[in-house]
Amino acid sequence: MQQHDSVRKRLILWLALVTLGAFLAFLVTELCLRLMIFGNFQFGQFLRHASFYADGSSDDDYWKLVYLFSSRNGSERHYDRLLGWVNHRISACYYTHPKESEIDGRVPVLLYGDSWAECLTPSAQCFDGILNSDPRFRKRFYMINFGISAYGVDQIFLLYQATVDRFQNPIVIFSFLDDDLDRSVLHLRDFGPKPFFNVKGTSLELNGTPVEEDLSRFFDQHPVQIWSYLYRMASFCVKSPLPGWLKAFMRGDREKVKKKKEVARAILLSAEHDLRKRGLRHLFLVFEETFKAWQPPGDFLNGVGRETARWHKPFLEDLFADRGIPHMWATKVIEQNTEKLSYDWQKFTLNPRNNHPNYLYNRLVAEQLLHRILAETAAGNNSSTARQTSD
Repeated sequence: MQQHDSVRKRLILWLALVTLGAFLAFLVTELCLRLMIFGNFQFGQFLRHASFYADGSSDDDYWKLVYLFSSRNGSERHYDRLLGWVNHRISACYYTHPKESEIDGRVPVLLYGDSWAECLTPSAQCFDGILNSDPRFRKRFYMINFGISAYGVDQIFLLYQATVDRFQNPIVIFSFLDDDLDRSVLHLRDFGPKPFFNVKGTSLELNGTPVEEDLSRFFDQHPVQIWSYLYRMASFCVKSPLPGWLKAFMRGDREKVKKKKEVARAILLSAEHDLRKRGLRHLFLVFEETFKAWQPPGDFLNGVGRETARWHKPFLEDLFADRGIPHMWATKVIEQNTEKLSYDWQKFTLNPRNNHPNYLYNRLVAEQLLHRILAETAAGNNSSTARQTSD
């Protein structure tokens, strides 16, 4: 009996020593890693990448690290207390657009969205430039482009609410990149802090306003919340040897996606409800990165894309079908004008380093928008600009 007790004590002691040794090794490694990341050492430069420790589509810490690593001062930001930022065309606080005076009695077509609506092409090659120069369109309609780079669907919705009352019986195109659904759970992005919604029962609760203007003060009040950079590197870094399922578990992907769906659903349904209550003709236009064309649902070309992005399309398709929401997939427009076997997604982007759409992409989508608007207005439909389909 005493012999068994002695063996058990030695085993417990051995386990305690192994556990203590592992903890000390973890602690020393963590401290060394932090010293390399945040110390003024040139050899630690390769560790100063926010994507090693967080996901820019899910985690505020990612953007906090971007700020810390790049020492950004926000000089490129056109600050707005409600939306976080606006572009050079749209005035902060009042949200007026310089082209509004050119409507001149025609039907306003209001395009809301992010950089895919705003366009990185010359203005003449953007949707408003293309359509407003088309005689079939400009005789009766005039498009005002309210697209603003880096917006999530939350900011798009807020800008819509802040501007739509200025126009008489407009047609509203509520566009968004599928990734904009992710952005709505974030409290900051490229240009600094932003507003965000929380879902309370069946209603939305706006938070984060007025948006902090002083970036230094914001980051002082909202520091990085990472407790272990070693743990984060193991779960986020692409070169981590851990299996994908384990990294997804460590990142908490399932709960993150659940939260994104909850918020995105509430925002989109609120936008749809408001549009119908106003009796406005409208269309939800969904953009996707061009490499997703001709790809089976949930797949990505050559592994491009994020694991946590696989939910976007089935989620939106179910939501649109369930609520009969008028919508259009820009990717399907591209597929209608290309062949699967010969499709080259880079022919529709600005250049190999910038996957934003080029003029060819914008022209094809603008042409489809024109057909939809002309068909619906000719039919006298006053409630939407699209049939309840996923054309």
